[in-house]
Amino acid sequence: MNGNILNDFFNILAGGGLSYPISYPNVKFTPPNDGIWLEVRHFPNENIDDSLSSQQVIKQGLFQVSIMGRQNTGLIAIDTAAQEVAALFPKLTELGESRVSKVPYTSSVLDWDNGKVEQPLTIPYGG
Repeated sequence: MNGNILNDFFNILAGGGLSYPISYPNVKFTPPNDGIWLEVRHFPNENIDDSLSSQQVIKQGLFQVSIMGRQNTGLIAIDTAAQEVAALFPKLTELGESRVSKVPYTSSVLDWDNGKVEQPLTIPYGG
């Protein structure tokens, strides 16, 4: 159902020329011991189906790309990586039959107990 959206998103991210290792959903991944890496999650939402036509369905949801790093290494490199990823997905970027619906945005940085830091970047899509 979301195959074209996933395929387009992953192709843009992988082809974006970023130098960070990327962890995709349901693909075995070992994080590096240092530096930055990306972890991708997909959260599809309920489709909008307000018409009588079975072909008129609006798919919506969001991608979260977590920019990951190690604790006690600062936030500048993580923020820079978030900006680089966001630049790959400007508003109206086509993803299957949908588009990026808002400018990508970050949330508060999260510290993990296991020595990791996470900067979530949200990329909403719909329409």
